Formats: sequence, structure tokens, C-alpha cells
Amino acid sequence: MNHYAQALAELQAQPDHELKQIGDQWQTPKALAWGLFHQFAPTLGPVVLDMFADDCNHLVPHYYDAEDNALTQELAADLRRLGGAAYANPPYSRPCTDSEGNPITGMEAILNYCREQRALGAKIMLLIKAATSETWWPEDADFIQFISGRIGFEVPSWYVPRDPKKDKPSSSGFASAVVIFDAGWQGERRPEARLRRDDLITTGTIILDMIQRQAVELTLAADHVIRNATPKLTPVVTQEQPAETEPAAGEPPAADDNEASAAAAAELGYADATSIMAKQIECVDLGEEQQDTVRGYVQGWLDEPYPLSEIFYRLDLAVANLLAGKPIHQGFVVEESRSPALPHWQRHPAVKGVIYQIDDADILTPARTAELAAWIIDSLTAPGDLLVLATAKAAELLAQSAEATSPEPNHAERQLELLDAHHPTEEPSTKPLEDWAFDYQNNELNLGGAE
Repeated sequence: MNHYAQALAELQAQPDHELKQIGDQWQTPKALAWGLFHQFAPTLGPVVLDMFADDCNHLVPHYYDAEDNALTQELAADLRRLGGAAYANPPYSRPCTDSEGNPITGMEAILNYCREQRALGAKIMLLIKAATSETWWPEDADFIQFISGRIGFEVPSWYVPRDPKKDKPSSSGFASAVVIFDAGWQGERRPEARLRRDDLITTGTIILDMIQRQAVELTLAADHVIRNATPKLTPVVTQEQPAETEPAAGEPPAADDNEASAAAAAELGYADATSIMAKQIECVDLGEEQQDTVRGYVQGWLDEPYPLSEIFYRLDLAVANLLAGKPIHQGFVVEESRSPALPHWQRHPAVKGVIYQIDDADILTPARTAELAAWIIDSLTAPGDLLVLATAKAAELLAQSAEATSPEPNHAERQLELLDAHHPTEEPSTKPLEDWAFDYQNNELNLGGAE
């Protein structure tokens, strides 16, 4: 793994972050991206690959992450195999290379790579800063069109602000342009008319809403199948027969509530340590021996059994400990002293599918939403209409937030503070990501060391 990917993995594993640590991990707003995909589909074709992404933020199923290092990949060949074009919101980091001297970041290197891949038949769409005075500005691109309206890029899903006020993201952005490299481009090359940011977002929102509605319908249908796949057998009771009877020879025993819940959990992907680890630690890099250690702990928590929210809490902390070279169990906080929370709930489709249908969830704080997600994941196999119950829980959390009269943090926020107390900020063993990060908020390179 190159040092850039290693630094990013360590950053993602931290329990909370300073705003400047996001660096060049600011994300393209999904609605804007899909508006662009729709706008240029007639001339460029479908976008099938995201060049600079990871497991948490990729816009399409196929992508290169930091460990892959897009600038070392055979992009043109991959696009021919996938049958479409690539999209890139490139990192503006100060240029850096891997141990073999291959570029990882730097606009000059990225644009030169795009030129090389264009010559091999690749079609590439980039969303870049409208910095026409920069030496790297790609005047030789096949298409350039500016966007009216500043674009506010989004924080990554793993970002948890250390200080709710100081580290709160702002909505400011910068002027941007769409740049396309395509040797076979047939359309206008430098249109004077600008793309309207709001129109792109509106179009993208409509497309994403259609996708989300379809996903919710599929999730509900799958949930219905799962619930009906484990019927409970009710024994017949007569005056001559006790309520509970032993099964006849050769007859399978009736499934009890625990067995039914286990079967449903298996269908949802939470049945064993390996499936649980796959949902939580896909953004970090653990050695094979470390993964075996974590797997043993997770299996023990399953055997206890602990609620799923508690398992994911412990797993998140265990991984952070191992990456920092600490004992795996250091900093565990007893369950009674904190509220259950599931910060990375977007990684759990079954949870996300429920939250997206709850109106009150849109106005909950991130900490309260994490509490709601924890309640949902612990209730996935419970009887009753999960959506109705979760909607009531969201209303309860919203009421608690409205009743709060002091600025004291709630249980979920205190949980993050407790985690941070056991994980003081340390210098990583390799050059930290923020040393070469581009600060979108201040429109400058962050060379590290400055507050």
C-alpha cells in the first residue's frame, strides 16, 4: 500500500477529525454528478468508472481507490471492457509519488495521464476548479465548459467533526468547469453558454430519487421474503396433551425466536464475524494476522451475544487501536455509560433503506441519526412493522433534541469524546495526509503545521 493510501486509511479510522484533515477528500455532490452524467451522455456515453474514489464515496460501481492509484491503471482498456467513459473529481494535492516513483497526485501528472489515455481511446470527464491562470490548466482538452454558480463540495461519510463549531463544514465553494478528453469528440468545443449548477442538481436529484424509490421497493420486498421464510410453528394444545411437546422421531424441532432471528440476520449479512467485518472495515488496511485477531473478537461478541450496534462500536474502536499499534481492547467504554450509536450507518443498506423513508430523520442531528441507526440495526429481526416503529423512535429522538435546554453534548456525542480521550492525536508513522492536502475552504494548499 502506498503512503498516501496508508495515511488516508489511518485518517478514516480516527474517531473524529479536524476540518482541515479532509484535505482533498471532499466529495462531488451526488446530485450534481448525476446531472453531469445525464447532460453529457448523448455525446460522451455512459459514465462507468470513477477514477478517484473509495468504498465510501464512489459514484458508479467501478472505481479506482487510493491503493489502486488511478495513474498506474490501464484506464483505456478498462473503459473498453466496461463500455463507457470515466469521471474524475481529481485530488488537488501537492504532487507526491509512490515508492516506485509513480505519481499519485498533482494536477500536472493527472492531466498528462488523461492525455495519454485519450490517445489510447479513453473518454474522460473531469470536474475541476476554473483556474485558467494555473500552469496546469488543460487548454488542449477536447471540450471545456464553465459552470455558473459556485459548487459546495461535501464532506466524506467517515468525517466526524472534533469540534462541532470550529470543524463545522461551510457551504462555500469555488467556480468550476467541466473538462473532457475524447479524441473522437464531435460536438462544440468551447461553448460560451455556461452550465447552470442548479439545473444540473435538479436533474440529478430527480434521477437519484427514482433510483432510491426503486431501491427501497426492492429492500422492502426482500425484507418481506426474509420474514416469511422463517415461519414459527405453533403446537396444537389439547386437554390430553401438554402445551410443549417433544418432536416425533425424524421430525425437525420447531424454530424458536433465537433461531428465527439468527436466520434473518444471516440473510441480512450479519450472521458471522467475516460478514460483519466486511461491512465495517473496508476502508482500512489490516494485515492478515490482525484480521484473524479481530475476527476472533467479533465472533466472541456474537456468541455473548451483544447487540449489533455494540459489536460495530467495538469493531470500529478495535481497528483504530490496531492501526495505532495499541492493545485491541484499549478504550472500550461500558455500555451503561453511553447511548448506542452507529456512525457509519450509510454502509448498511437495510438501515439506510429505513432511515431514508422517515421524514423526521432529515432534521435530526448527525449524533441523533447515529442513535436512530443503532436502534434500527438492533431491531432488524424484531417482530412488527420496522418502519412504523423506527418512525416513532425518530420522533422520540427529535422531541428529546427539542427539549434540550443546555449546550451539553448528548450521549452519542459524549461517546465520541470518550473515544477521543482514549485515542489522543499522534503523528502517524508515515507522512500525514494533511501535509500535502489541498484546502478547499481556503482555496490553498495545506502544507501542514499551520493552524
